[in-house]
Amino acid sequence: LRESIYFLTVTLTTIGYGDVVPESDGAKIFMMFWIVVGLAAVFPVIIKAADHVVRRMERIAMHLVDNDPDDDYDPLWVKGVIAIIMIVIPLAVGNIYFFTRENKCGWSELDALWMTFVTMTTVGYGDLALCDKEQDQLFVTVFAILSVVLVAGAIGTLGNLYAENDRQNREAKML
Repeated sequence: LRESIYFLTVTLTTIGYGDVVPESDGAKIFMMFWIVVGLAAVFPVIIKAADHVVRRMERIAMHLVDNDPDDDYDPLWVKGVIAIIMIVIPLAVGNIYFFTRENKCGWSELDALWMTFVTMTTVGYGDLALCDKEQDQLFVTVFAILSVVLVAGAIGTLGNLYAENDRQNREAKML
């Protein structure tokens, strides 16, 4: 069950390390169907969850730093800082976990950082192998979902900052 959940998680988050793969023709055909259906169902959930996390964090932060909440001007630097924090937190958590596995896996500090980065950005090259299948698969199952949601939200926020700044500047000129 653990390996099945892990396999579905790394598949539907598009990480795909390649350490657990369908082997029979029937399993491959089923997975082609499951990937399309699963991605159609999972991506909207990831996007909605990421948006929810970002908006909630922004509301809390804006409440703390916005000196005039009645105006239409948001201090955009707050959104940038939140986005960076949303990347740094999973980067730190993953790196600490994988770094503590260094002795068992023979990984360097850079390998631990690399494994964290390719997981949270859903690249998952598969060049490093998990050492303790039970423990590592449990960690990756939870970490992949949470880090993908946080990083997707952060990337979306960072991508929108320029447009939002431009909008605020145009509105300020009109006033």
